[in-house]
Formats: sequence, C-alpha cells, structure tokens
Amino acid sequence: MRASGKVNVVGLLIVGAIAAGAYWAAIVGPLYVDNMDVSETVASTFNQKGLRNEDFLREQLTRGLKGLRLGTHEEYDRSTGEMKTVAGLDIPDEQIIVKDDVVRKELLIRVSYKREVTLWPSKKKRLVPFVVERKGAY
Repeated sequence: MRASGKVNVVGLLIVGAIAAGAYWAAIVGPLYVDNMDVSETVASTFNQKGLRNEDFLREQLTRGLKGLRLGTHEEYDRSTGEMKTVAGLDIPDEQIIVKDDVVRKELLIRVSYKREVTLWPSKKKRLVPFVVERKGAY
C-alpha cells in the first residue's frame, strides 16, 4: 500500500499533458481554425474550375480570402503613425497562386501565408507558416 501524500509521477505527467493541451488550444488552436476557413475558400474556388477561367478564379479567391473576417494582423496607420491590429488575414496577392494548365487540363490553387502568434506569458512572437494547396484535373 502506498503512503498518502506521495507524488505519483504518472499523475504529474497526465496533468502536465492536459495543461499543455489546453495552452495549445488557447494560443495556437485559433490559427488552425482560421486555416480551415482558408482551406474551405480554396476548395470552393477549385470546385468551379471547369466553369471559369484562371483570372476569374484568382479574383474570386482573392475576394473570398479578403472577405473572411477571421484572424488579425497589424497594419501601419498613417493618420496616427502607429501600428494597429485589424481584422483579417491580409494575404498578399503574390502568395496566391492560380495556374491553369490547359494542355494537361489541371488546375493548381495554392495559398501560402504566415500568421504571427504571441506566446503567453513571455510575450514572444512566433511566425507559424501555412500552405493550402489544391491540385487536380478537370
């Protein structure tokens, strides 16, 4: 029989794992939820591949990504001269690739972006890269 008051190492490991999972879910989890919305927008655009041309698909994808009011990013406010946090992902057009190969009848849609996360309690900032890609024949 074990004496009362002793610490069980397995119990400590389980509590530590639960705490680490809760920390990840609170700090990093929302980034992955936002990435699921980006994936859904890419899939929606990809599903129209046979009906539209490359320029229309790029425009629709860009509009769809800018229309998502998820996540935040920092922008320079010229009126105040300070950085401010605004809603949206702000994915530059250079990171949105839409290639239509008419010879092979394949379409490639790729969105790559980085999200900044502030770790607590250290307040350190880290960049988390994401790539959403859809490729297939039509």
